[in-house]
This record gives sequence, structure tokens and C-alpha cells, in this order.
Amino acid sequence: MLLDARAAPNGGEIEADICIIGGGMAGITIAREFIGTNTTVVVLESGQVEETDAAQELTAGTNVGGKYFDLTTTRFRVLGGSSQRWAGWCRPIDPMDFEERPWVQNSGWPISFDDLAPYFSRAHEVCQIENPSYDSTTPDGGVPPLYQPPFVNDKVATVTWTHSPPTKFGAVYRDSLDAAKNITVYLGATVTNLDGSTEHHVPSVTVHTDESTFTVTAKIFVLTLGGLETPRLLLTSTDAVPAGYGNQNDVVGRYFMDHPHLLSGHVQINRSHTHRPVVASLDRGVRGIRQRLALQRPASDRKFALSVSPEIQRSENLLNASIHFTVIHHAKGESDAVRSLRLVVGNLRSPTRMIRQIRIGAIPGGLGIHIRNILKGIPEVTRLVINNVVRKPRRLGLFAQAEQSPNPDSRVTVDPSDPDRYNVPRVVLNWQLTDQDKDSINRTQQLLSDHLVAVGIGRVEPEPWIASDNWGANLEGGHHHMGTARMGTDPSVSVVDQNGRIHGSDNVYIGDSSVFPTGGFSNPGLTMVAMALRLADHLKTL
Repeated sequence: MLLDARAAPNGGEIEADICIIGGGMAGITIAREFIGTNTTVVVLESGQVEETDAAQELTAGTNVGGKYFDLTTTRFRVLGGSSQRWAGWCRPIDPMDFEERPWVQNSGWPISFDDLAPYFSRAHEVCQIENPSYDSTTPDGGVPPLYQPPFVNDKVATVTWTHSPPTKFGAVYRDSLDAAKNITVYLGATVTNLDGSTEHHVPSVTVHTDESTFTVTAKIFVLTLGGLETPRLLLTSTDAVPAGYGNQNDVVGRYFMDHPHLLSGHVQINRSHTHRPVVASLDRGVRGIRQRLALQRPASDRKFALSVSPEIQRSENLLNASIHFTVIHHAKGESDAVRSLRLVVGNLRSPTRMIRQIRIGAIPGGLGIHIRNILKGIPEVTRLVINNVVRKPRRLGLFAQAEQSPNPDSRVTVDPSDPDRYNVPRVVLNWQLTDQDKDSINRTQQLLSDHLVAVGIGRVEPEPWIASDNWGANLEGGHHHMGTARMGTDPSVSVVDQNGRIHGSDNVYIGDSSVFPTGGFSNPGLTMVAMALRLADHLKTL
């Protein structure tokens, strides 16, 4: 059932077998696995069914490192968490991402891709993905020509994402949670402390609402707050460990990762290349326009990019990265009209998708506001469409979504001098990228450039940032918070074991993307749901 936490008695105590802290994608996934069982589950969600300013204000924090988003816009306190805002693009992280790679310091998971593989099919169902396919070679797969042979081979491959509607976990699974007799979801319930005087066991947690305070006791606690809020709760829970629960070795909050997103270069097109009949996206006419729109975003529920093979990554000591062709380029300081145009082209190319997106309310701000933005910016939009879509393009953009190396200096801390209204210190984010991150993207693009020259498309002109020491000013993250409570076998460099249990604790687990030791380049949502399903199966055995 769903309850307003303000109805809980002030100073009271609620008991459960399992207490899940955080009602987002991972938390809801784990809770659903226990519906209809004899296990009593309490889910504590700080937000409500709909977003509220009061709940969102609790996410405020400070950036002290590389350029990053306003932290209040990077995760959402609401039933369903950030799935209420996500784009829905899903792809498992690659088998190689699980490996310990000698050239990537602090890499390696304590589990393998094969350990997680059985859970991806279940994760697809949870994310409402029908007939998922990551095979770019299927004849009817809607793959744009530039992602097909002869433009890809055994060294440069096409990688594929599939699309969730996107599933808004709060809206989609609210009724089933409400109907479950053994599941209780408390809304407006902000956990402010992991209680207890010993590092080995947490007997209860303290919960605040705007009107009361109560405790929840449980046999098992599972944190699913995300890569910023999970370390925040650990670092501010100092009853047993002055440095924060699970932080005996000063690892909690370190290794913060996101995926660098950036315009990395342009392909200067070879007008006389031999593949003109194949690459209709470079031609005039209706066919060329349609192909350019497909290159920007296929009408199918898949999107594509190029990536160098694992063998090349090993021989070149590269991080994992994807680079896709783009016609309507993302640019710093772009207008609302261009931003809305990119969203409309990106999400509404197929009538089926358009109807579905409108029906589930998946378009940020609603369709109307974006149409108004486009109409207000008609001159700018017209120039952009004519120059980049209608006319034969002089060049195509290259947009990278890359892996970040695990860096202990990239970290989340808290500021005791800046508490929220419940007196919990706020997050301080110090996002730090390394020369390896920059050099790896650069080298990946060089290899792609050599490949494009060899197949006759054209040459790559890298963006000036590649030669700049201030290269981080030219990129942004993906709101993909990972690594701050990483999984491993060595407590000196990790926070949880292979099952997500905090080292040294007998009853506290973490089930979100903060446990990822590395993040590859794939959006983390699908892998996080698979990991949550795996954790739920483990908890059933206890």
C-alpha cells in the first residue's frame, strides 16, 4: 500500500523484514520482487507521487570540481525517482567493462558479464522493452547506411541502444505496489540517519517528515538512493563510524563517474567518394532528407553509434567510447528553439512513438511548449534545417559518449556548514576527469578518422578542445551517477561486496548504480535494474 508518512505516529516505530531506502528504479524493482511473498517490505521515499518543490529542494548541493549541472536538476525525489525524467535509452554495459584492464587503474568487477546476463531479459520486461535487439546487422533493423558495411568492419563496429517507452516507474508500478498487502510505501519519508552503535549492524533508521520523526526497524536495509544520495546518507550516518557508515577506509563517495558527452569533431565529406549510392544521407532530394533525419534519430526504437573493437581497445590501451554521427549539432548556448527542435526530431520521428510519448507524458514540459519554442525561433530553425537537413551537408558532426576512468579524486563529500531543513549536510560534488579520459576519446576519434578516410567518406576535423588543457569546459555529463559506493573484494578500495553488502556490515546493502566499479559508455539504467534483480534474488536466499 501507499501511505503518507505524515500519518505515522511521531516518535513511533515501524517494523519490517526489509527496508528499502529510495523509491526510484532500483528500489521499486527490488520491492516488486517480493510482492505476494511472506516478506514484509517497507519502502521509504522522500518525495510524493508527483514532484514537489519541497522535496526537490533537499537535493541542492555544491559543485567544486569540473563543470557540472545544477545538482537540483540531476536527480529527482519523487516516486519513481529519475525514471520520471529519463530518456529511456537502454543498453547493457559491455562484457569488457567487467574485466580488470591493466591499463585502466581501479578497473574490474567482482562479478562477470555472464553472472549478470540472465537478469537482462528480466530487466527488459521491467523497463517494458518488447523484442529487444542489439544486433545492427538485421536487414529490417532500421540501421542508417553509415552504420552498415562497408563503413563498419571487425575494427570499427556499430553499437546499438534499444528504447524503453520510457517507463516511468512511479506511474507504471504504483497500482501494483498499492495493492500489495506485504509492501508499504511511505511517501514524504526522508531517511536522515542509519542508527546503531556498531559498524557491523544497523538496527533501525531515522525518518523525518515535515511534521514528525519516527524510526523503521528491519532485518535488512537496502539503499537505492543513487550515486549522490547514497554516499551522502552513509557519510552523514556517524553513530558507529565517525567518518560515516561503511567508510572505515575513506572510500565512500570516491570514484564518482559520469559519462562525458561532447561534440568531438566533424567529418569533412569527400564529395567524390565511391559510395554515393549507398550513403543517401549525403545526397539532395527527399531521400537524402529522410536519411539525414534517420541519421539524427532513426524512426525505429533503436539508436546507433560507432565504437572500436575490444581488441583495438586492448592494443591501444583505450577506455570504452561510442561516437555517433549527428546532423543537428548540440552546441553550448543553443537557443530554446534549437533545443526543442532536437527533442522533437529525436523523439517524434515515428507516429507510433509520438502518440506513445504524448500519452505517457514523456516529453519534458509537454509537446506544446516545444512547438511554441520552435515557432518563436522560426528564422533560426529555418536556417538550421536548410543548412543541415535540406541541403547536401558539407560536414557531419561527431558526438561522443564515453567511459570515465575510475578516479579516487573524483568524489562526493558533504558540507556540515550547509545543512538541509532536516539538518543533514548537503552534497558537495568534485567531478574530476583525467588526462587518460581526454587522450582516450582523442585516440578513439583518430582511429575512427583513419577508418573514415580508408572507406572514402572524408576526413575528420577534431574540435579545438582536443588540444586544450581546459577540455572539460567543452563537455557535459549525462546525469549518470556511478561509482561512489563501488563493488569489490578489497575493502580498502571498495564499499560493498559482490552481493552489494557493505563490507563489515551484516545487514546493509546497496542496490543502485553507485556500486558500479566502472561504467563503460552505456546508459546505466538497464544494468542497474538487472543488478537490482540480482540483489533481490540474493535477499530471497537469506
